[in-house]
Amino acid sequence: MNKEQLLIIGSGSQARYVIENVHQRNEFRIVGIADIETSKNVGKLINGVYIICTIDDIENYFPPDAGRIIVAYGDNSKKREIVRHLQKLGYKFATIISPKAYISETAKIGEGVIINPMAIIMPNAYIGKHVILHSHVVVEHDCYISDYANLSPGVSLGGNVWVEEGAYLYTGSSVIPKIHIGAWAVVGAGAVVIQDVPDNTTVVGVPARVIKSNKRGGKDGR
Repeated sequence: MNKEQLLIIGSGSQARYVIENVHQRNEFRIVGIADIETSKNVGKLINGVYIICTIDDIENYFPPDAGRIIVAYGDNSKKREIVRHLQKLGYKFATIISPKAYISETAKIGEGVIINPMAIIMPNAYIGKHVILHSHVVVEHDCYISDYANLSPGVSLGGNVWVEEGAYLYTGSSVIPKIHIGAWAVVGAGAVVIQDVPDNTTVVGVPARVIKSNKRGGKDGR
């Protein structure tokens, strides 16, 4: 059976996760990587996959009808810009899920999502487009994760948690049930969230408290 071709956008740690997940699942044939930041990396080998171009000349190397792409990039705001640009060019996005993740049959997963090993997605959870769920993330029942959110390793969400667009939850943070995490909010590593987090704020600590307001639309408010 001929596997659909896949081009990875981005050459950092997220790309390495994608490469491993794809090889283990054996669903796509990776044709290369497009670097986002510089042409100096073209020709370099990343875990067995070559950087073949930059995002600026992607159409010359991998036109929209060649297969699917996945944006493997950790800066939520920049990722949104890249996705919107590639959508205008007519590209279609893959969803990359580790075979070692658990996904409930009633969960909904959007396009462009990356789900890494040992992540757990429970019944009736919704994962929006271009979300990253790292290893050992737990998304309990009826959670709603909006587009471009990023959940670092070990993040745990109780049931009925709502995470808005672009929110970034750092390693080991926990959210009790029925909490709302605002758009482009940042939850610090190890924080325990027991009350709603406003849009564009950073919270840290146990229990989590607001320490600053962020500029709109960036990974850390940038």
